[in-house]
Amino acid sequence: MSIEYEYKIKRILVEDVHKVAELYNICFSREKNTEFFRWKYFENPVEHAKCSIALHGEKIVGSCVLIPEDFFVFGKNMRVYKCCDLMTHPQHRKRGLSTKLINDVTMTVKQSGPVFFYTLCSKNATGAFLKNKWVMSAEVRYHFKHISQIKLQVAFRKLIKRKKNIGNIRVIDSISDLYNGFKIKHTNNGNDNIQLYKDEKYLKWRLGNPFYNYCILGYFQDDAIKGYLIYNKGINNNIFIIDLETKDNNLQIANLLLNHLESIASENNKSVLALTIKDTYFQKLIQENGYICNPFRRGPLTSILDFNVFIDEDQDRRSLQKEMWSIHPLNYDDV
Repeated sequence: MSIEYEYKIKRILVEDVHKVAELYNICFSREKNTEFFRWKYFENPVEHAKCSIALHGEKIVGSCVLIPEDFFVFGKNMRVYKCCDLMTHPQHRKRGLSTKLINDVTMTVKQSGPVFFYTLCSKNATGAFLKNKWVMSAEVRYHFKHISQIKLQVAFRKLIKRKKNIGNIRVIDSISDLYNGFKIKHTNNGNDNIQLYKDEKYLKWRLGNPFYNYCILGYFQDDAIKGYLIYNKGINNNIFIIDLETKDNNLQIANLLLNHLESIASENNKSVLALTIKDTYFQKLIQENGYICNPFRRGPLTSILDFNVFIDEDQDRRSLQKEMWSIHPLNYDDV
């Protein structure tokens, strides 16, 4: 029997979310509950997600989702879609389902406007994207500081009494306070890059992820916020950096925020991690602060994700170059 008759592709409805959660748990051996997927697909203030599922009889055996996000693309405001949750039930793999699902969500968006997609996906999924004419742009790598490295550096800073300006860092309890106090910039380097539009509604939704707890550190001068760092309080024994911005890309403030986070990590006996893409501003900033990555294909904290891009033929071809993207861990929903 051909795949067209064996499987049925349809849009996902809110009442199907619990089935997607079950499929996720089977595919990845990790639990994410119905609340998580309802938040992710149907509470996004930008727009509801574009969701395609594959049915085998009445059973969901595959899915592919496009999360809408607003970006500035070389100075132009554009709706960009992030492809995620591409998964196929283990008993239904190697039958072309992933490729078919990617094509289906792509055609859904093409009906209403230009296509501009990206994904931070597992390496196993990249093949299905390439079959749909996506471009594999870069690897997404972990940069990290191990807890032993952090404790040594924190002890050294205390020894030389490097406490200048540390008192200007404090927790920001409200996203509204962050947004209104910092006036998050929506264009970085003028028209020369591709950057997520982080308005207050988006940040409240993104940091409302029911699966994780986040904290915002702010750097203050004369009661004005000059920089901030958002971090995930902990996954196992790790703290994840989610987002980091400073006024005028001030490196000194960025360093102070990172040092303060490492002091928190030392007190809680945790390592600090960040997902990065090579040659981006964020990756260079993290690396200059002593964060390292595993350069090998095996061992702990190897690269687990690829950064892939798909654009219409009439889009600026610079969009396929990783250096043009301002990607932070905030762009990835699983930290």
